Amino acid sequence: MGRSSVLAVALTAPALMVATAADAFAAPNPSPNLPGGVQAKLDTLLGMGMAAVIVACVAGVFICAGKLAISLRHGEGAQAAGQLIAVLVACVLVGSGAGIVNYLI
Repeated sequence: MGRSSVLAVALTAPALMVATAADAFAAPNPSPNLPGGVQAKLDTLLGMGMAAVIVACVAGVFICAGKLAISLRHGEGAQAAGQLIAVLVACVLVGSGAGIVNYLI
């Protein structure tokens, strides 16, 4: 490479950088859509997850209520009552989760 070719590259490089600098600052604008076929699978997955969480909430209420009944027979019950309240609060959050998400979206 001779001196003239290095000088030619050095002179044309700033012009190239100026021309592409405007493109570099342009913000991309992607569409927020899912690829085809993904929406149905995602809905199925979320529906199965929601069903599993509801079953876990119902099982948690039954287990805590049973522990409370046994604890009350033995004269204790404060800890089991606290656990039952915690499970009931979790059930309320699960039940209102869809409404909260729809409100935020």
